[in-house]
Amino acid sequence: MFDSRIDANHNEELLITRELQHAVVKRQLELFFQPRIDATTLQISAVEALLRWRHPTLGLVSPARFIPV
Repeated sequence: MFDSRIDANHNEELLITRELQHAVVKRQLELFFQPRIDATTLQISAVEALLRWRHPTLGLVSPARFIPV
């Protein structure tokens, strides 16, 4: 049985896959550093590196959308 939601998800996954192949070459991936603060000392205890994809038409693509692909 056809489900349009499955078809839409599949089409989005194909788009993400195709566009992600060119994201590195087009320099669309950005690295952000986020400090982790120790709540008791209020000192920086670590830093997380977060990858973001700034696509020209899709905007800022969440890692939740492109990492699984």
